[in-house]
Amino acid sequence: MPTQEDIAAVEKRIGTSFDPAYREFIARHNGARPDYNVCTVAPDNSCGIDQFLDIANIAGRMDSLDDDVVSALFFPFAEGESSNCFMMRKDGTPGVWFYDHEMMGMEALTPVAPSLNAFLPMLLPRDTIAVTLKPGQVKFVWSDPDFVPVFDEK
Repeated sequence: MPTQEDIAAVEKRIGTSFDPAYREFIARHNGARPDYNVCTVAPDNSCGIDQFLDIANIAGRMDSLDDDVVSALFFPFAEGESSNCFMMRKDGTPGVWFYDHEMMGMEALTPVAPSLNAFLPMLLPRDTIAVTLKPGQVKFVWSDPDFVPVFDEK
């Protein structure tokens, strides 16, 4: 787990001071991968968290956003599904925002929770069996040709 010096170095590098709730969280769960989950990020949108970022990777993830407007004001703390992420404000204003990687600037952000402590209980176990698709709902499917599952035939 990161030391106080590690945390201070990351804060300095990205230009923020982590709030006490996030400091406590990273002291216990830095880089953790939660169980398969889902969170409502808007009335018509949901996203799960694949991994909470190790604080050593926050600056690199900010660079990969290639969104100077958002990176100036927010930092990512969790990787969402499909290259999306969850963010907090650099100025210490409490809250969690969803960042949609298909958009840019402030339009890419959706407020999700008023604080980290309010957000964490919003991550619910995902039940893959309960997913029901309506006829015609799937319009297009793409499969990576480099992904070839290997099955052990007996």
